[in-house]
Amino acid sequence: MPHQALSKLHVIPQRQTINGEYYRTKILAGSCKDAIDRRAKNGSVLQRATTSKMSEIIFMQDGAPAHTAKLTQEWCKQNLPAFWQKAESLGTHLTSITLITYGQY
Repeated sequence: MPHQALSKLHVIPQRQTINGEYYRTKILAGSCKDAIDRRAKNGSVLQRATTSKMSEIIFMQDGAPAHTAKLTQEWCKQNLPAFWQKAESLGTHLTSITLITYGQY
């Protein structure tokens, strides 16, 4: 995330299993999609646009089963700009989902 905007922190309940459905509905469709869809130029860091150009965002994930599930991959292709699919990712050494922005510094 860039310094001018942030996503809301999603706290996973204790003993919650992160399967594909939970990941898609609670994390991707909730916190992540909200951050990507914002367009405001002013306001708090939780209200401002993540970037002025969607082409500056690359969304990638690690190899966790919830991330690589077929339905998750399909959801990401339909909803996220410049999504790096399972075969395109940098490998399973990454530990979380990441929004990378570039060209803003």
